[in-house]
Amino acid sequence: MTLVATHYPELKTFAHGTDGVVNASLEFDIKTLRPTYKLTLGLPGRSNALLIAQKLGLPQAIIDSARAEINPLDLRADKLLDDIRKERNRTS
Repeated sequence: MTLVATHYPELKTFAHGTDGVVNASLEFDIKTLRPTYKLTLGLPGRSNALLIAQKLGLPQAIIDSARAEINPLDLRADKLLDDIRKERNRTS
């Protein structure tokens, strides 16, 4: 067994499409900037780096510049993950 902690979307995609490999994530409370330590199997996590940077006061121009460097498909995947997580929480 191997555990890989990563923000690389390619590895999340690999896990999603490969038998014997499972995505998982640890939830993070963006309001308190603390992990909840709640493990979710079957659903990859997302990076909260830019939200954290914003809450910690990094200038918006730097955050906007960093966001512009992110592949738009990765942003869509993060939005989809948020939607799935919200729906799971709603139905739990």
